[in-house]
Amino acid sequence: MNSEFLFTAYRTVRTGDFLLRPLFYSDRDDLLEIYSNYESVRYQSEYVMSSLDQIDEMLAVLEKGAQNHYFLRWGIEYLPISKVIGVFSLHHIDYRNKHAQFGYIVSEPYWHRGIASTLLNDMTNRLLGTDRFIRIELLIHPENIASIKTAEKCGYEREGHLRKVAYNVRTGAFDDRLIYSKVFDNQEDY
Repeated sequence: MNSEFLFTAYRTVRTGDFLLRPLFYSDRDDLLEIYSNYESVRYQSEYVMSSLDQIDEMLAVLEKGAQNHYFLRWGIEYLPISKVIGVFSLHHIDYRNKHAQFGYIVSEPYWHRGIASTLLNDMTNRLLGTDRFIRIELLIHPENIASIKTAEKCGYEREGHLRKVAYNVRTGAFDDRLIYSKVFDNQEDY
C-alpha cells in the first residue's frame, strides 16, 4: 500500500449520519467548542484550548501532517446538523509493517450515543486486512473507562500497560497508556 492511495481513497468516509472529512478553517468554532471543554479532552495530552488562534495553529499542524502523509485527522461531521462534533485520527502509520493507530475525541454533548464505536468499527473494517493494514492499535489512558469499553465492544484486545509513555503538556508529567489492538490473522492474504 502506498501513502498516496491511503490519503486519497480515505479523504472522506461516510458512515450513516456521520462524515469523516478534512478539517477546515470554517470548522474553527466547532473545534473550539470541542477543545475548550475539559471533559472532552481530559484524557488527551494536549492543552485545553481557549482561543481561535490556538485552533488555527492546530489546523496548520494538521494540514502539514496530512500533506506529508504523516497522519490523517478527520472532523466527525454529524450530517443532520452539519456540525463537527469530534475528531477521528489515523496516525503512527507504518507502511512497511502494515500497522497504525486510531484515536478519537467526541464532544461531551454527544457522548453515550455509540458514535465512537460506530466509527471505530467502520474504520477498522475498512482498513484492517487486505492490502491496507494487518494491525490497528489504540493507546488509551487507563482512567478512560468509556474508551476502554468502546475498544472492547469493537473487538480490540488489551495487550498491556505502557508506563510513562505520553507526555502531558497540562501537567508536565508522563502518563501511562493501555495498548489495545485488533489484528488481521489471515496470513494467506498478506
